Amino acid sequence: MSYKKFLSSAATATLVASAIVPAASAATFTDVTDDNSHKVAIETLSEMGIVKGYEDGTYKPEKQLLRSNVVKMIGRWLETEGYTIPEDWNTNQRFLDLPVDFPDQELVKYAALVMDQGVFTGSNKKLLHNTNMTRSQIALVLNRVYEKLYGVSLVDLAEDIEDEVIEDMDDVFEDRKAAVQALRDLKISNVRKFQPNAPVTRAQFASFIYRTLQLNESDTETYTTEVKSVAAINVNTLQVEFTNAILNEASNLQQVKVYEKESGKALDSLTYTLSEDGKTLTITNNGFFNGEYEVVVPNDTVQAVKGFVTGYQQTVKVEAGVQTVQALTTTIDRNAKEAVLEFAINGSNEKASLAKLQEAGYQVEFQATKAVFADSSKTSATGVLAVKNQDFKYKVVIFKDGEVVAESAVVEVKSLDYSKVPTEITSFELQNDGVVLTSNVLTLNDAAPKIANVKGTLKNGKVDQPLSDITYSSSNPGVALIKADGTIELLSAGTTTFTIKAGDVQKSVTVEVKDATRTATTVTANTNEVKLVNGASTTVALTVKDQFGDPLKGYEIVGDAPVTVSTEETTPTAIATVAKNAETHGKVVTDEKGEAVVKVTALPANAKGVGNFAIKEGTTTLFTLPITVDEVGEVAYRKLELVDGEDLILDLNPLEKDQTLKVAYNQYNKAGYLIGKETLGDNKTYQIKSSDTNVITVSSNGTVTAVGTGTAKVQIFEGGIKVDELTVTVINTNPTLSTVTFNNDLKVTSSEAVTLDQWIKSVELTKDVEVSFDVNGSNDKEIIVYVETSSKANGYTVGSDILLGTISIASVDFALSGFDRVDSAKTYNLSDIQTSFSRGNNGQVVLVVKKAGSASALASTTVDVKVPAE
Repeated sequence: MSYKKFLSSAATATLVASAIVPAASAATFTDVTDDNSHKVAIETLSEMGIVKGYEDGTYKPEKQLLRSNVVKMIGRWLETEGYTIPEDWNTNQRFLDLPVDFPDQELVKYAALVMDQGVFTGSNKKLLHNTNMTRSQIALVLNRVYEKLYGVSLVDLAEDIEDEVIEDMDDVFEDRKAAVQALRDLKISNVRKFQPNAPVTRAQFASFIYRTLQLNESDTETYTTEVKSVAAINVNTLQVEFTNAILNEASNLQQVKVYEKESGKALDSLTYTLSEDGKTLTITNNGFFNGEYEVVVPNDTVQAVKGFVTGYQQTVKVEAGVQTVQALTTTIDRNAKEAVLEFAINGSNEKASLAKLQEAGYQVEFQATKAVFADSSKTSATGVLAVKNQDFKYKVVIFKDGEVVAESAVVEVKSLDYSKVPTEITSFELQNDGVVLTSNVLTLNDAAPKIANVKGTLKNGKVDQPLSDITYSSSNPGVALIKADGTIELLSAGTTTFTIKAGDVQKSVTVEVKDATRTATTVTANTNEVKLVNGASTTVALTVKDQFGDPLKGYEIVGDAPVTVSTEETTPTAIATVAKNAETHGKVVTDEKGEAVVKVTALPANAKGVGNFAIKEGTTTLFTLPITVDEVGEVAYRKLELVDGEDLILDLNPLEKDQTLKVAYNQYNKAGYLIGKETLGDNKTYQIKSSDTNVITVSSNGTVTAVGTGTAKVQIFEGGIKVDELTVTVINTNPTLSTVTFNNDLKVTSSEAVTLDQWIKSVELTKDVEVSFDVNGSNDKEIIVYVETSSKANGYTVGSDILLGTISIASVDFALSGFDRVDSAKTYNLSDIQTSFSRGNNGQVVLVVKKAGSASALASTTVDVKVPAE
């Protein structure tokens, strides 16, 4: 294979090799959105079985990659290429810190495979499965895997390619530099600053594997894509057919050029659409074609699925003019800055270019039934509306040389508020007492069933927005009724379909109502086994589901009975206790997710053996947790670990309640049993520190607190030498101001108080949270826009609430009185803040909205003020 030829094509944007094109049935994850640059990689590898998601349907793309994750993904990759798991994987221990009876048996299995194949050898015979892998370590692993699979290393593959710049190559360890450079040269990594010691996220690693797989295309040299034909379909449309599929990316499609043959001028305002099979490219002219045109595919510029399309050029002749015209606009956004009536010609669905028609000698006239154009006119040559808050009808007439050549039918136009008009209902939740039910099963004993959290796409383009003015209906009222607020009244067993309607769109869900009581049928835990030494303790997270597979809320976990062990020769001996509650040891019941946490504590002395903690429903055992207790023994190794928190990512957004996590430097004996945690502090054997206190701070008890965005390391030192570390990432998902909409025709004609909602129609944020307003205590001509984070809702509090921006009022025509609060005992809305004007005030005031930290205005408007003197 000629790798040089292949890599010349790979030097462009992402190359999608035919062997790994995502299948239509590829898994999708709820947290991998369409705008995620790693989406194709994640879903393709999921379909191949190389990566997996979580039980809740998420992939957690930003979660940092652990060495255990890498072992599993590489192991599955090897399996797809025909490598098999060693027969002795569960009897022959490969790594010192990964016994064959380790709870995560999938990890043990794949650890044996990658070790035996020499692609993952560990560190000092240890796997260190709970530590992060750096980007430079990933480069080494990918280099080894590729050489194992395809007989040539990435380093060798990139040998004849001119090195791409890596700005921080000096930070790369010497033995990793060649692999890092190879990733950059082969386009597996696309960044100039590689950050060799930074952690890798699950999404990034998926893209690394995906791009590496793309290099293995053995038939690249013989695979050729050519232009099959070029034809004019109609006066608006050209069609180019290829022998093989090309990539459906806008920048790629636009490499196909259309030129006026006489002038040599390239046409703009073209729309490119690729067929589903990738072989037919449709080029639509927003005006129309009339004359001779050159359709050109420059050599080696149009990217095919493999390689490039061979260069091509053909002349196409189109003889046509305007034959028919169609009025297209049926709705307008009354709050839009500009609204223009649109039309199409000659049967096309694409809006026509007014400028192109005028260049061709045509005149266009828009005729309306109301005076909606400038100067209170009913006709316009541009279609630009001066009045947007009225319904009306219009038609389009096209002239040439004073003669009518085409006239459209009359079309009715509705004036709408696009921020309130849904175009699709995208999601909702069927709930019972706060539990989200995925089974679509309700029971007659359910306490509070309802449909909630209805969201959709709005006509202004915003997605995942809460919808209002919703109506509900039930297809079988004898089974269940549904009220205006979405609450459901269950009447009898049976099946009914609930229809959710918002505006002109609707969505339905069929629900089965059963005469039953929800009972626990399955219990799962976050671990398969607990191993402790005498006196040590740990927590176990449990999830309980009912007979329909839904989370079971309010299920009491019975604990506190001692876990015992016995043999034929001895009486039962207590070895551990399982407390009812990890913190208070009191009663614990599952929450709306069906989750609860218990604490397992090994007895302090003279207890040894294996026992079971069981959860039963009547005489049926739902769950058994093996608990092994052993003597403390000597400390064989220590490990810095996350002990409280979902992951090593913190968020400065106070609404997320994820500003802290807790780590511990844990002791383990040679069997891998937890002994306990080391005591940390300046005067202790081990000290704990933050590598960057501008990002995180770390207390001696292991509490890590977010300070600023970025990455920093929690580090353990012994005698001034760093012995372990964890990388923590701090993000900031605080909501920010996105758009502000003002009401139309703002005027003040009296000295009566004006509330802010009379001027401002809406204030929208980047996240779906409630916005509040307060008068600035030091400047009453300024309103503080914020998000309330406390439960007291008593106005803006510096350092606690989220500052979004300000709304200020100013005038050069007269003195302003400022703003006042209408009610001083709550979070303020637009209607809760007012201002007033004095008699004789005549001129304008300006409202300016700014984002927090920005000196420039996000939005502004003027208000005409003319208050009579008497």
